Amino acid sequence: MFEMIRDLLRRTRSAASGAAGLNFRRLIEHSDQVFWLTDLRRATVVYVSPSFESLFGQSRERLRADPRAWTRDIHQDDREMIEGGAARFADGGSPAEVEYRLIRPDGSIVWVRQRFIPIEDARGRSVRRLAIAEDVTDRKRTELRRVELEEQLIQSEKVRAVGQLVGGVAHDFNNVLTTILGHVDLARVEAQTRVADVDVLLARLGEIRESAELAADVVRQLLAFSRQQVAQPRPISLNDVIRGSERMLRRLIPESVTLRIEAAPDLRGIRADSGQIKQILLNLVVNARDAMPGGGTVTLATRNVDLADPSSAARAGVSPGAYALLEVRDTGSGMDEATLRHAFEPFFTTKAMGLGTGLGLATVHGIVKQSGGSVAIESESGTGTTIRIYFPALDRVPESRPDAARLGAPAPGGTETVLLCEDDLLVRPLVARMLKNAGYRVLTAENGAAALDAAARFEGLVHLLITDVVMPDMDGKALADALTSQRPGIEVLYVSGYTSDVIAHHGVMDEGVHLLEKPFTSAELLCAVRRLLDRRYGANTAGDPVLLPCVWRGGSWSHRRRHTADDGVRFR
Repeated sequence: MFEMIRDLLRRTRSAASGAAGLNFRRLIEHSDQVFWLTDLRRATVVYVSPSFESLFGQSRERLRADPRAWTRDIHQDDREMIEGGAARFADGGSPAEVEYRLIRPDGSIVWVRQRFIPIEDARGRSVRRLAIAEDVTDRKRTELRRVELEEQLIQSEKVRAVGQLVGGVAHDFNNVLTTILGHVDLARVEAQTRVADVDVLLARLGEIRESAELAADVVRQLLAFSRQQVAQPRPISLNDVIRGSERMLRRLIPESVTLRIEAAPDLRGIRADSGQIKQILLNLVVNARDAMPGGGTVTLATRNVDLADPSSAARAGVSPGAYALLEVRDTGSGMDEATLRHAFEPFFTTKAMGLGTGLGLATVHGIVKQSGGSVAIESESGTGTTIRIYFPALDRVPESRPDAARLGAPAPGGTETVLLCEDDLLVRPLVARMLKNAGYRVLTAENGAAALDAAARFEGLVHLLITDVVMPDMDGKALADALTSQRPGIEVLYVSGYTSDVIAHHGVMDEGVHLLEKPFTSAELLCAVRRLLDRRYGANTAGDPVLLPCVWRGGSWSHRRRHTADDGVRFR
């Protein structure tokens, strides 16, 4: 349309434009669109169509007297954009289009779409500018209504998804709680009646622990799906994580399914949370297993990939660069195109009712994105599925270290004084008992004020503060700040069961801050305590620190529970 109008204007810009000029004038004077022509050299309006008055609510004489009069009644939220644009168009320039709200004299608001078309002389210089404005209020209202309906639909889908989520989580947690309560009751009865020996009671306790770990896995999976998990990335090797998970993964598959591992010996390192990588492996292997009910092969492969070519990188969904690739292949039933389109959607599953929650691939997608990577699926019905995950590679291969938890190293202890601030009535005495059993002297407090009072009344050295992050009145960060000002040099270990956004809001996601996530085991707690104390006050002789279930991550010690071979996560 721009070119058509510019052509007409070229043919009619002279005074002797004849019949063509007369017809064009009649056309624009009977149009609902507003036309006005500005002489750029004289900064005057040489023509304005009658419809200007009906749309802008101003007289044409006002525009002739002030070429910028049309900007005076623009909505204040749009005025800066339009006035800036008008200044850019003052010398002609290229054709342009803007939309804005106009406040009419009666107070009503209309949406206006306005186009600017430069008109050149025989030498190609912009000498005039044509403005064309039209009322697009009805269209904008339709668009806004469509956006509102889309938002309502999204909200409706969220509500439906939450309903499905609640049902699936309630099912898993009810099973977990049934197991825990049942074993506790049996252990109590057997202990009271002395029917069971120590080995039987220990077996009961083992079942309770495994059930609690399963509950923690359910929460971890949901947090990973929502990207709310407190990830603690560090340089790791995918090969090390796969080898450390192999036993667990083989427990998940039947004898009819073969697990093959093809690990590149020179694989580059990546920066990620190894616990989350194990979650990826678990989810994908379980998916592969379920796609091969009659048996088959699932292959875990790693290799280095260099995607320097932008087109190759774009096909992989990443930026150009070096990557470590994790590839999971199966010989199962595969997916058709319709299923592939929904594969990463939360709660989408092709499994029968009760056999899958639809969180498996959504969780993988969330973890990969959180780690800065990309995931792609290649599949066809009857030909199996290949999932490729690209992780940004590090320049060096990280040093392999033994899985200390698997080595069963004893939990370290000590004799230092620990101030424990925990507002939960069940957690506080439990953590205090863990510390006392390991030899520590423990001062307990239910809130920040009580903790400061306990520290003030204690005459000796308080070596370590263990505090919950989120507490009423005074949070853990405020307590730590107050206590370190009174007792410089005290070490601080935060514990929390909240998600990363809540923790970050309380200021404990900064570099160098030590955080132990709930739920944690006694060994993880004692290891975290010992590491901090050893760093500040010198090594303790309790246990070999190399064999303790602690890992140095990015300048701080992190202590996260790992999946064990006996985990029975039931997610898709």
